[in-house]
Amino acid sequence: MEMKIKTLHDGSEVSLEEVIAKRPNIKYRVGCDSMNIKDKTVFITTLVGVHPDKSGAFILYSKEKIAKIEEPQVRLWIEVEKAIEFATTLRDEHNIDIECIDFDLNPDVTYESSRLVASAIGYAESMGFKAYCKPDSIFAIYAADFIVHKGNDGTKRKGLNT
Repeated sequence: MEMKIKTLHDGSEVSLEEVIAKRPNIKYRVGCDSMNIKDKTVFITTLVGVHPDKSGAFILYSKEKIAKIEEPQVRLWIEVEKAIEFATTLRDEHNIDIECIDFDLNPDVTYESSRLVASAIGYAESMGFKAYCKPDSIFAIYAADFIVHKGNDGTKRKGLNT
C-alpha cells in the first residue's frame, strides 16, 4: 500500500519511516473520513500519534480522490476498509503499534451508519485491532473530519450527516 503521507502542520509530504524513527514510544490511532465534492469522493485517512505523557499529538494524513460514490453506505464501508488497510500496513510493514482504529460510524439508530457498526468493529477485531465508533472514537476521526471538511480557503464545507 503506497500512500503519500502529509503533515497537518503545513501539508508537506513526509517520510513515514523518518517520523516513526524520530518519535519512539508513541501511541497511534488510525481513522478515515470522506466527503463528496462535486464529481469526486475525497477520502482522508489519518494517523494520529499521541505522546506518552499526553502532552500533545501530531497528525499525518493521506488524501485520495476517486469517482463520486452516491450511496452513503458504500462510501462509509470504504472508509472502514481504508482505515483497516492502513492500520494493517503500518503494523505489518512498519512495525507500528496501533492503539486502535476510530470509525466515523454512529451506533445511534437514527443515523444510517448505525447499520455498519457491528460489522466494522468485528472486521477490525478480526484483524487484531481495537476499534471505536462515535462517541468513543475521538482523535483520528476528528482529525480526518477536520481535514476532509475544510475548504481551500480555510472555511468549513457543508458536510454530510453520518
